[in-house]
Amino acid sequence: MSERYQPSFLNNAPAAFGDSQGIDWSTLMHPDDREAINAMEKLPGFSTVMKWVLSGVVEKVMFGKNIGNTLRLGPDQLPEYYQLLVDVCKTLGITEIPQFYMEMNPVPNAYTCGEQKAFVHVTSGLVESFTPEDIRIVLAHECGHILFRHVRYSMLAQTLLLGLGSALGMAATVASFGLSTAFEQCVYRWMRMSEYSADRVSALYAGSAKKATSVIMHLAGGPESILKNVNYKAYYEQTLEYEKTFSTKDWEGILQNLTLWSKTHPYNASRGVEIGKFASTTVFKTTAQRLGTYCCGECGAKMRTMNICMNGHIN
Repeated sequence: MSERYQPSFLNNAPAAFGDSQGIDWSTLMHPDDREAINAMEKLPGFSTVMKWVLSGVVEKVMFGKNIGNTLRLGPDQLPEYYQLLVDVCKTLGITEIPQFYMEMNPVPNAYTCGEQKAFVHVTSGLVESFTPEDIRIVLAHECGHILFRHVRYSMLAQTLLLGLGSALGMAATVASFGLSTAFEQCVYRWMRMSEYSADRVSALYAGSAKKATSVIMHLAGGPESILKNVNYKAYYEQTLEYEKTFSTKDWEGILQNLTLWSKTHPYNASRGVEIGKFASTTVFKTTAQRLGTYCCGECGAKMRTMNICMNGHIN
């Protein structure tokens, strides 16, 4: 791994992890994600901190944590779960399958990290609570972080989450004359914005906003056993109400933004809104068709034409 940090990693990096179906993923990145990356790179001391992160310390810590305290899945270890990741990678054109780890934790969660050797980490709570189809959508989200090459910045974020902030803070302070708090908040904001980009990949893999948002609804309300009759349209109306109420720059909007101060993810409703917006675009339809995943947003059936499904629903 190179110790020399090169700014604008997404734009300068060569293609990785296979041909990715020939799709230029950089054009699909959420604009707020790109803007947040640019803001981080402009911070005083960012280059110094990234050189420290890319020295390999964080990746070695994460590898040791996973191989030492979780279960690594593969062809010979719970292959039925490992195959879910293989299926997702095949659809997205990722030929180098990331390492796959599962942790004993009742809270449904997943994350991705590692630049030299990317890995995906899920909890037992995720596997227990979600159907195989929804687990695949979650894994597509995590593969989205790989396709958008978020892993470099993810290691920076993991430095904070692993409690290595003192070392990071020292590097940031020396380089930026004490702006470590602003530095930290800038990283957290990027983490939230990066979720919007990764959600775009999960939506493309799912083939419709409804199927992708089903995962968001489970994260918001509970497992499949409870939400088997959940109303997608009612939830989508809820997400629109959230956006209308809190996206403004008045006092309510300011207060809501303050609650996200040190959060790594946007609120579920915000993610649902962004998935819906993306799924309504032509680029979503054409890219999902290219992946062979595009389906009816109403019933999930295959499409007879670009706008009409096999059951006659107009999309």
